[in-house]
Amino acid sequence: MQVLLLAVGWWLAITVSISARNAWQLWPSDYWQHAVWPLLGWCIYAAVCFGADRRSFRWILAAILSAIMAYVCLPRGEAWEDTYRLHGLIGISLTTCLLINVWALHEMAMRRAERWVMLVALASLGGPIALAASTYASLSEWGIAMASATAAIAVVGLASPTGLAAAVTPPVLAGGTAVIAAGRFQTYEDHPIWLYATMLLLPTIISAVDSIVSSRPTWLRVGVSAFFATIAIAVSVWFLLIRETESW
Repeated sequence: MQVLLLAVGWWLAITVSISARNAWQLWPSDYWQHAVWPLLGWCIYAAVCFGADRRSFRWILAAILSAIMAYVCLPRGEAWEDTYRLHGLIGISLTTCLLINVWALHEMAMRRAERWVMLVALASLGGPIALAASTYASLSEWGIAMASATAAIAVVGLASPTGLAAAVTPPVLAGGTAVIAAGRFQTYEDHPIWLYATMLLLPTIISAVDSIVSSRPTWLRVGVSAFFATIAIAVSVWFLLIRETESW
């Protein structure tokens, strides 16, 4: 129940932020806002799978939710017909990366990182927010709302030895994926694939590095994770915001 309250509280915070500019709609007009409903599914997933030993059930459900999120994040309608040729590849990429990230942070939490793994999920929002800021104000506000709500849960995780916060990482990862997908279709710039790959797979990259130093003291593990997260965020901010501004 506590995990459900944390996750749904996170979802409510970012849902309210969507209606800050306009009246709330059950099915919003902007396609990227439709992701709020798959995100609610991820919140329920977090509560259902917390402490569950049924690994096959956990990952089958995660794969289904990842595919639903990717499907909902793709724009449709006459205004987007010229992007349909990209939907297949982008949809598969979003589904795969989200599922891998969820698995990677789950495994990282199992390596005695359950109290601070939410910080990795928080860091993974840095690149998506930079992408959103370079494209669409409302989208960047939504990303910032995600980061604020995630930071609050991260504080809970640091103060609690129960690992509750670690269970809420899947919705955060799904939210970051939704922001990246929307930013990809809102931008007029042809950003390189490596930049999108770095943003999409940052949690997995950090988890992989952490697996190498998992036997080391916690302060070293946190420091190494923070180092790689800082580099990835700095590259994203420079490429998406500073570099683009200088090119003008």
